[in-house]
Parts: sequence; structure tokens; C-alpha cells
Amino acid sequence: MDQNAANFARGQRIALVAGWIISGAIGIVEGCREIVRLHWALPERDDNIFDLIEAVDSETEDFPVGDLRHLWESEALAKKTLEIKAYIDQIRDEVIKNCQLLIEKYAPPDG
Repeated sequence: MDQNAANFARGQRIALVAGWIISGAIGIVEGCREIVRLHWALPERDDNIFDLIEAVDSETEDFPVGDLRHLWESEALAKKTLEIKAYIDQIRDEVIKNCQLLIEKYAPPDG
């Protein structure tokens, strides 16, 4: 796969993950982490459309999500889970709006 095709595929994946965030199929923290990972593989890293997503990734880097949760002690996990919920409640609407912009930018024309 040449670089242009790879970047196009990354953009499509960004749109897909953004859609999953909107639908609730993936959590906001997990989704933002995946979008940031994909974004950093693109040549256009100065696009401010990613600023909020990158901020969420940075602000939540110590939040255990997915498979990491089972590695935490239950009391510490319960406390961190409350922190995650409070943070997500604050940012959810803005993240959803941002995901819609990412879909507009990266979704294939027929998708």
C-alpha cells in the first residue's frame, strides 16, 4: 500500500472511530486514544480539528480503560471510575461535536 492509500485508510478509520464514539459503541477515552494514534500517523498533524481529541487523550492518560481495568485494585479502580465519569460528563457534548467534524472531513463521499 502506498503512503497516500495508507493515509486515506487512516482517515477512514478516524471517521469510523468517531462514529463509534457518537453511537456509544466505544468509550470516549478509548476512542480518543485511537483517533490520536491514527492522527499522529498522518502527515497533516497541525490540523486543529484534533485539538480537543488530543486534549482528552492527554487529560485521561492515567485513566484505566479496557483491558487495563482488571489490573487495578478494586478500591482504587472505583475511585478512578468516578473521576472518569465526571470528566466525561463535562466533555461529552464537545467531543461528539468534534467527532461529527472528523466524520465530515474523513468519511468516504458515499459513506
